[in-house]
Amino acid sequence: MENVKRNRKFAYGTGLTPVNRNDMIRKSIAVRGKLCVEVNNLVAFINTFLSYLLVAAVVTVLAGAAIYIGIRLRKNKDKKLES
Repeated sequence: MENVKRNRKFAYGTGLTPVNRNDMIRKSIAVRGKLCVEVNNLVAFINTFLSYLLVAAVVTVLAGAAIYIGIRLRKNKDKKLES
């Protein structure tokens, strides 16, 4: 008789699956909370990655512009010295 009462708490008498509605709600919230944390971590990672990518792109464009201007100025200077 004691065994039957104990088995009423859990589905199929395994003790692994909660039948109690509150336990199921807690388990659901824990799963959703973990998923929410993982998604937030992913969003934070992508945000940081794109931020660094944007900074790298800006630095690359500025370096390219500086090289272009430097080459152009040097060519102009060489033309003036030749003439």
